Amino acid sequence: MKVLFFGSSELSVFFLNEIYKAGHEVILAVTRPDAKTGRGRKLCPNPVKTAAVKHGIDFYELNVFDEDFYSLMKSIKYDIIVVVSFGKIFPARFFDIAGNNTINVHPSILPKYRGPSPIISALLNGDEITGVSLVKVSRVVDTGEIYEINKIPILKEDNHKSLENKIIATGTKMLVNFLDRFEKKKPISKPQGQTGASYTRMFGKNDTVIDWNKSPGEIFNMVRAFSPDPGCITSYNKKIIKIIWAKPVKLKSPVIKMVLKPGEIVKADRDGLIINCGKKSKIHDINNDDYLKLETLKPQNKNEINYLDFINGYRARPGDFFEKP
Repeated sequence: MKVLFFGSSELSVFFLNEIYKAGHEVILAVTRPDAKTGRGRKLCPNPVKTAAVKHGIDFYELNVFDEDFYSLMKSIKYDIIVVVSFGKIFPARFFDIAGNNTINVHPSILPKYRGPSPIISALLNGDEITGVSLVKVSRVVDTGEIYEINKIPILKEDNHKSLENKIIATGTKMLVNFLDRFEKKKPISKPQGQTGASYTRMFGKNDTVIDWNKSPGEIFNMVRAFSPDPGCITSYNKKIIKIIWAKPVKLKSPVIKMVLKPGEIVKADRDGLIINCGKKSKIHDINNDDYLKLETLKPQNKNEINYLDFINGYRARPGDFFEKP
């Protein structure tokens, strides 16, 4: 199979690698230009470009869809276009040239979570199942006809990285099997339904800031969605702290205090670093009240540490507060 590949992220690289290892010929890898990242704003090579160079695959850094690119598309011969996490919307002219032989690997059970952030959205919402959809690339984002869907369970222990790894393992096998079948006989697709359709949005730094007024479950899902990178942000004694892992807990003994404030440390000992979420008043028996136990933290410009090292190193005590930065 001669493949024209579109992808721009680290996720894309796993699929490009598997296509290459399966023996399909990637005619061209189209990716976005190198970008400046980090504090120093250093120019970092696009990961798909790096992988293409490693495999001896020609690449094209696409900034805008223009006549130069369309002329290139017309000049090369390919059997199918594969899109994985490309990060650009395809204009109408693209479809006029591309034809009908296209496939997009999307990490959700479509039509749920169309758009750019399905993995984060599934974790934020506390979903117990997600999946991978193989669909035709369409003029309206993620609405194309469906070739195949495989479901993937989401465990409470899953964070963004572990769930992404599951999606990669499932999705790469699906894609390679699809290409193998396509080479012999074009698989049948079916129209995508509209029941349960939703669109995700792009998430930014502000979305990672913990609001301690939220429930333990909401903050737990937030931590899962953004861990291990970029991590959820809070502040302790005016120092930025990332929460890498946490979980809701119930305390075995009551707290003798009439009012607990959001972000207040309830317990700081070998049993845990326990934080109150939301406002609780007139507390006597807290066996039925959930709190959040912080387990892995990352102080600014330092390595990850467990809660005991944090308690000892930062002298965290009940009555202290985690706050918005």
